Amino acid sequence: MPYSLKSIGDANLPVTLVSATYSALDTDYVIVGTSGTFNVTLPTSAGIVNKLYIIKNSGTGVVTVDTTGGQLIDGSATPRNLAQYASLSVQSDGSNWIITSGSALGGGAGTSGSSGTSGSSGTSGSSGTSGSSGSSGSSGTSGTSGSSGTSGADGSGSSGSSGTSGVSSVAYSGLGAITGSATFDYNTSPNQTSSQTGNVNLSITNFPNGGYATLIVTSAGAGNWTITPTGVTAKVANAGGGVIGMGPAGSHDILSFTYDGTTFYFSVGYNYT
Repeated sequence: MPYSLKSIGDANLPVTLVSATYSALDTDYVIVGTSGTFNVTLPTSAGIVNKLYIIKNSGTGVVTVDTTGGQLIDGSATPRNLAQYASLSVQSDGSNWIITSGSALGGGAGTSGSSGTSGSSGTSGSSGTSGSSGSSGSSGTSGTSGSSGTSGADGSGSSGSSGTSGVSSVAYSGLGAITGSATFDYNTSPNQTSSQTGNVNLSITNFPNGGYATLIVTSAGAGNWTITPTGVTAKVANAGGGVIGMGPAGSHDILSFTYDGTTFYFSVGYNYT
C-alpha cells in the first residue's frame, strides 16, 4: 500500500546519544550510538504509523537494530547491523518497519565478528552468509533516496505524539551552479538544489542542533565531482569524514545530512534517473 511520507522541514528534532542497550522512545528521532557493541530495539509499529527513526553508529563497535514482537524490517526478520559511521532510517507502516535510507548490513552473522564492519567490502563475505547480507545492505543504500522523499512530504497528524506533528513542508530553493567554494545557508531553506560544475568546498551556516537538510545535486560537465564540508566536523556514511564523492555526468544525487550540535552526518543517494 502507499506510505504517507513525513515532512521534517526546518524543525529542531531531538538527538539521543546512547552507549548501551536501548529501547527507542516515541519522543526519539535521531539515535546516535557513541561507543561499544549493543542493540537498539524499535518499539512496536502498531499505532504509530509513519513514525520515523534515524539510527547512526559513530562508535567503533557494532550497533544492531532489532524490532519488537518479531516485526519485520523491509520484509525480513533479520536484525540490521550498523558498522562505524553507518546509518539506517526506518518508518512504521502500522504493522512492520520499512527502510527509507541507510547503509546497514543485513544478517545477524555480521555481529559475530569484528570484521563485520568490512562486510560491505566483501571481507566478511568469506563467511558466505555475511556475503549475502552484504547484498541486502546495498539495497539499503538505494533506500537512501527514500529518505530524501520522506523529508519532502506531509507532517502527518497521526505522529503528533512523537512531537513532530504540525511541521509543514519547506519548498526547495535554488542554490545555483556551484564550483570552487559554495555556502549552504539553512535560513534560506533546509531543502536546496544545485548543478555542480567542479569540485566544491561547502560551507554550512545557520544550521540548528537537530536540524535536517537535503541538497539535490545535478552533475554537469565531466561529473564525478567531490563535495568537501569545510569549517565543520563531518562524518560520511561508509566513508568516515572528509570528501564526499558525487555521481557521473548527468546524474541526479541527493545529499542528506543532520547535525547533533557537534558533528554533521552525511549520506548520499546516487544517480537518480
